[in-house]
Amino acid sequence: MLSRNSSDYLELFHTALVGAAVIVPLNVRSSELELMGVLNDSGCRVCFASAEFVALANRLRERTGLEEVIEIGPGCEAGGFRDRRDAAKPRMPAAPDPQDTAFIMYTSGTTGSAKGVVIQHGALANDIYKTAVPTNLTQGYTFLLHAPLFHIASVRGFGLATAAGSTLVLLPRFDPRRIVDAIKAYHVTTTGFIASTVRDMLDIPEFRGDLLPSLTCISYGSAPMSPSVLQRLMEAFPNAEFVNWYGLTETCGHVCALTGEDHRKGGARLMSVGRPLPGNRVRIVDQHGRVQPRGISGEIAVAGDNLMAGYWNQPEIEADRDGSKWFRTGDAGYLDSAGYVYLAGRARDMIITGGENVVPAEVEAVLTDYPQVSQAVVMGVPDEKWGEAVHACVSVQEGAEVSESELRAHCRRRVAGYKVPKRIDIRSEPFPMTGSHKIDRKQLIGEYRDRIAAQYSQA
Repeated sequence: MLSRNSSDYLELFHTALVGAAVIVPLNVRSSELELMGVLNDSGCRVCFASAEFVALANRLRERTGLEEVIEIGPGCEAGGFRDRRDAAKPRMPAAPDPQDTAFIMYTSGTTGSAKGVVIQHGALANDIYKTAVPTNLTQGYTFLLHAPLFHIASVRGFGLATAAGSTLVLLPRFDPRRIVDAIKAYHVTTTGFIASTVRDMLDIPEFRGDLLPSLTCISYGSAPMSPSVLQRLMEAFPNAEFVNWYGLTETCGHVCALTGEDHRKGGARLMSVGRPLPGNRVRIVDQHGRVQPRGISGEIAVAGDNLMAGYWNQPEIEADRDGSKWFRTGDAGYLDSAGYVYLAGRARDMIITGGENVVPAEVEAVLTDYPQVSQAVVMGVPDEKWGEAVHACVSVQEGAEVSESELRAHCRRRVAGYKVPKRIDIRSEPFPMTGSHKIDRKQLIGEYRDRIAAQYSQA
């Protein structure tokens, strides 16, 4: 599938989910070379593409194993998907086995090469069941979906709405103004946001509970949210239920949930991602796989019946990488005494400066709490004295005037001295983003690392 969100896309996805085919959703923001790699790796034979991507799909057909490109969407040429669907005699395929592959979703690749995550029907059904409890979605709800259908959270979103018999409102892409208009027009009761997009929503004056009274449940996840932005969101919708999801593509999108009750209690646990969903387990391990006690940071490992079957065409990378049923996520974090999970970024992003460990996510949260800072990425760069030096890149709001010394002083008040960035690059333009609205750390760090390392070596 090479398309933005549409009713045809949703219909074809459902066709796959009843067992007619295995679907491979393609990221429309990927380069032609990246898409060629995905198509060659997956072995796709047919590509359904909307009008704006048909020319690209045909070029890819000439360079991959694709046999056919079929246009979808309103106004598509004769012989397109709608003509074929309307002319065909409907038939229901045999019910899929729980161990059959439902879809292959390629990871965004923000920290490495994209891999094809194989999701089986049973794992998806289990995940939808688990997520139904915190959201309490019923037939009377109207769910607004605006995240791209090549994102795992969107599959859970439409899957849950379908299973509950709810009304689903679909937008082609994330657009704050259109989202507000759709909530008004369709009396939307629940929707979800990638955490990094919430600030954009709050910049719309009408995005408030008193002006959007139908919206009573808001979920968020996929990336850390700064405490100040979460506070603004909760103040804007004082009567809404909030759910924070934590998960990965490899876990069908969900491991833990910070529930509405957790949000109402408030306090320090608002900075957690909640506790494992029913049937899921979480533990923290060190680099050798040894389980760590509560309160000690390490790598988050998960187990449950909604895990992927493995990576497509990569049997050497097992789903249970430590030889058990536990999947090591690559995320750093810790468990508190009550079993709440706290994230600390990616384990591989840890900075070691002068023998001290610095978690980039902690410093990024401090920087984005500064009123004029919209985004922050913290990285380690080579340093002769310290081994690695803490370096930050921040994107500030349009028209804002912020100095490096102000930001360093702000950090110094909030974190230990060794965690304060040695240098901070300030830019007015937004950071590069992936198709799933996460900061593209790989691209951003690649842009900066060589130049920054040269600066440090000359200092």
